[in-house]
Amino acid sequence: MPVKTTFEDNFVVNTVDDEETITSIDQYFSINFEKWKNKNVLWDLRQMDFKNIHASDIRRFVENKVDTVQVRKGLKTALLVESDLAFGMMRMLNLLAEEKVGIIFGVFKEHDEAVKWLESHS
Repeated sequence: MPVKTTFEDNFVVNTVDDEETITSIDQYFSINFEKWKNKNVLWDLRQMDFKNIHASDIRRFVENKVDTVQVRKGLKTALLVESDLAFGMMRMLNLLAEEKVGIIFGVFKEHDEAVKWLESHS
């Protein structure tokens, strides 16, 4: 399975494997969004290869999700990455998405920091 979803006590974890592309994540998101739309979410992207993802892919992903994710306004999404490239790409997604949809994003390289942030009340 390309993306694995698990439900923790206070949030949902979507773990992406190394074979995934932004397009396949977009498809997974569209199919499975209803299952976790009202919860804080941790996207574990540490295995994903960001070398073939471009800024235009990130912009397109955000644009395609603007209407869908409005119901998540005020909820948190943590993006967990490993490389500096991935961190930069997800910060770009963070800035574009916060401006357009009002979801609170955090980009992290450490799992424990991401979980702590998701579980905090601020």
